[in-house]
Amino acid sequence: MSAIEVSRRANPFELRYAVAEAASRPIGEAEFASAYAAAEFALEFGMPMDTSVTVVWSMFGITDTAEVQAAFMSFRKCMRDWLQRRAIPIAHVFAHEHGPIVGLHTHIILYLPGTFYRAEFRRWVQAWVQRFAGRHVPRAARVTGPKTETNWLHWLNFCYLQKQHDRACVVQSARNASDGRDTLLSDLIPFAWQTSGPVGIEQRVGASRSLGPDRRSVGTPGGLDYLLRQRDDRPLRLMGFNCGSVAPVLLRTAKPFRSKYEDGVRDVRALYGDEFVRRITGKPSAALNDVENDVDLAWLDHLKI
Repeated sequence: MSAIEVSRRANPFELRYAVAEAASRPIGEAEFASAYAAAEFALEFGMPMDTSVTVVWSMFGITDTAEVQAAFMSFRKCMRDWLQRRAIPIAHVFAHEHGPIVGLHTHIILYLPGTFYRAEFRRWVQAWVQRFAGRHVPRAARVTGPKTETNWLHWLNFCYLQKQHDRACVVQSARNASDGRDTLLSDLIPFAWQTSGPVGIEQRVGASRSLGPDRRSVGTPGGLDYLLRQRDDRPLRLMGFNCGSVAPVLLRTAKPFRSKYEDGVRDVRALYGDEFVRRITGKPSAALNDVENDVDLAWLDHLKI
């Protein structure tokens, strides 16, 4: 295994990437661009995907790719049903990874409104594990996230899903870059690059249909039509759902949505916003002192600031 230190002046994150031997197919630019468009689309409509679920399939004794795909689809269906029964808009992005220790696993980031549903969702995930395996399986699934909606964690979660990317991918040529250097996909991701283990699932990264290209072409995420109906939203407000963050956006004239990345933006400050970049480029302990939410930040150890 070789280790190469890469320092990019064009990258405001000032990261160093540990380069290991490549294996299997990494996340490419097209997959990154599609996932970014879905993530920006969700945030445009006030749906930060700040909650993360990690399911480790090897803990169930599943190693075959087809079985993993079937189990993943089962989990997504059950999660979708759980959200629909609570009238929560469905917005999630996922990525399949293969780790050297745990093997094939899946990360899902999703939107949960307010504060009311978050503890319930954690309990539901553990109950799903119990039902799916027919027994208690510790460490098979983990849910992390804040107590209430936190926009900058939306982008932290998104970037974490992209860490097994194609580190040789050029997303902007030196000719078109302000600093005269090629911009790599790695320059847009503030996590240490990780080698891509064998992931046989065809779609490495994806999003819910509600955030997909069909809905972006319409200009409104799927599953939000009920917000346009006349209703008494006081119960929702009591549960912490910020009705005002979504409904007014829906009332505007819908037009096709194009992401900043699709429009050629390659500056992380524009892609992810000033608050996210300020927190990531500062010392993690100092930058997070003012966060009152109960956020599990164990994965910040992977950051190379």
